[in-house]
Amino acid sequence: MRRAALALGALLALGALAAAEDPESRDAARPSWHKGSAWTVRIHPIGTFVGADSKRVEVTPVVSKTVNVRFLVEGLETEDKVSCYRIHVAREDRADDDMILVVREQDLSLKRLIHRHKPSRTETAVANERTPYLSLELGSFGPLDWPLFPRTPVAGSETKTFELAGERSVKQTTSVEADGTTTYVLETTLGKKKIVSTMKWAKDADFWSSAGRTVDGTEAETGELAGP
Repeated sequence: MRRAALALGALLALGALAAAEDPESRDAARPSWHKGSAWTVRIHPIGTFVGADSKRVEVTPVVSKTVNVRFLVEGLETEDKVSCYRIHVAREDRADDDMILVVREQDLSLKRLIHRHKPSRTETAVANERTPYLSLELGSFGPLDWPLFPRTPVAGSETKTFELAGERSVKQTTSVEADGTTTYVLETTLGKKKIVSTMKWAKDADFWSSAGRTVDGTEAETGELAGP
């Protein structure tokens, strides 16, 4: 009888240990937009750094003013036979230029990022595959890096590496808390410098609640959700 009780106790202890080591799988936070969804983020550039063209990264410790950036989901459009959200991005203190985010409806991956200069009626665009997007340059519209939202539940955290063009890769770590809050961390290397972008998304939120970028541990820019 005593042996049976001891055996049962051992099994229960092993079960508890296994449960502690095997976290529950949870859905990662991801937005659910509709036409007219809108939000404002407050960005704070701290430094500037040189991007891919120079093959080097240098952080300049110049603190710029904090500004608000407004996002508006204009609706769905078809691009290359793919249904995409079109999101307008504008700074409150700049009327001459704005940005458009083109996000695939199916998996919410970033398809294109378009920068428009109104006086010259010109635009530049960066295309992105179905991978995380991690910019190599500091932008004037804040941290606009983009995770690849998991389509299956995540048990605690998971890390995946994505190979990109130009012999570069991006590593994404996804960590999901009990309440569904999800932290996405994107990492890449340019030259000998390590660029890290961290975004925290609340469950069912339209956008991240906070974000920040560092270069070799030096803070480059930060952002926070300011309201709808």
